[in-house]
Amino acid sequence: MQDDLIYYKQRTVQISSKEPSGALPGEHSLRSSLASFGDIWHFQSFCTREQGDASGSPDTAIVVFSHQAAVKNTLGSSRNESTGSFWRTDSVKAHTLKKTGPVYEAFLTEIIPRLRQESHVPPSGSDASLYLSESKPSTLSLEGGPPLKRPRAEDWGVTPHGSAAPHNCASTSRSSRTPSAIPDSTEWMRARIAHLEAELGAARAARDMSISEQDVLRVAYEAEQRARREAMSQKSAAQVALSQAEVEQDRLRAALGAKLSIERAQSIDTEGLYGTDYDVKPSQPQTDYDVKPSQPQSEETQGRVHNTHLEEFHTEERQKMQSDTNELDEAKITIRRLHSDFQKLKFELASTQGQLESTQCSLDSVTRKHSSTLEEYKGAKEELETYKLKLENEQMLMKKLKDKLIPEVHKSLGATNETLKAFLSTMEQPPASKADSSK
Repeated sequence: MQDDLIYYKQRTVQISSKEPSGALPGEHSLRSSLASFGDIWHFQSFCTREQGDASGSPDTAIVVFSHQAAVKNTLGSSRNESTGSFWRTDSVKAHTLKKTGPVYEAFLTEIIPRLRQESHVPPSGSDASLYLSESKPSTLSLEGGPPLKRPRAEDWGVTPHGSAAPHNCASTSRSSRTPSAIPDSTEWMRARIAHLEAELGAARAARDMSISEQDVLRVAYEAEQRARREAMSQKSAAQVALSQAEVEQDRLRAALGAKLSIERAQSIDTEGLYGTDYDVKPSQPQTDYDVKPSQPQSEETQGRVHNTHLEEFHTEERQKMQSDTNELDEAKITIRRLHSDFQKLKFELASTQGQLESTQCSLDSVTRKHSSTLEEYKGAKEELETYKLKLENEQMLMKKLKDKLIPEVHKSLGATNETLKAFLSTMEQPPASKADSSK
């Protein structure tokens, strides 16, 4: 019973409306849309919005496929729905069968018995060997395997002493065919298990590969994050240096303006001083005749000294202005260099951002691939366990049949041998009339 439940649940998918108050499309439309994933064995719709109201539009349906791969294809298509698919146009989704609620109860009480009746599988009774011997051929035939049909237990009966010769012949022929049929089914089951084990190994290898790819992408993602942080720190340092250079440039401009204003003020004062000397000289009183020859000489000496001081002052001012100009030029060069470095870091940051986005997309795709591979691995593992359990039951049934049939076959062969001996001895005796005439 539990094996049948697992068998049918692995081939069942539930279709529901995305909206709470929505409804499913027509049965014919939904069947035609789902037929692209595989052959539909059973379809039944339900209305779960109002309890006890069967007249409403159905909002969920149970679909049983003939093959388990159709369920995987349906669930994958529903998860990765495209723009023009019927999942979006009809506003429906596919998911595994929920294990609670009236739909699950209907699946257990109505659908599974109906499927058993359609596949000619009797319900589980007291004789587990008959249930296994008759349920397994239908299960294997659904999977595409060779159907195995065994004769019933009463067909193996043999009448003693060879009372019915045709019945003995039929029993002998059946007993000779059965041992050949049982190993064939076992060999097919073993080949199927080997195939599933190979698929399981491939799924494990794919899972390990996806895990390694995910680790590589994670390392690359962390490296790009570190590069991004370094680029941001360099950008911040460049911005700080640029602001400092701008402040220094403003300071140099202010100092240069102050020095130029001081120089203009000093030149104005110097011109005013020369004008005062020239105005004072004519107004000086001529006290003595002997002093007059020395005045032009002293004025000329003062003029030379003043000119010398003025030239020295202008030379110092020009040197200071030249040094300030050089500092300003150096500051401008530094600002241009920092600006170019800032643009370069900005470009590197943009490229790193693009690489980070591409790595994130690759990581997401690998994660999705890993999830799908893990689901396939789990499904293959469950199917392998189911087939192993079926093989063990088959081997146990074979052992019981051999223990039961071999003594009966030997007994039947002995009875047939005795019958043949009696018949041959009867054939070899001469008739009684010929014996009397000879006497």
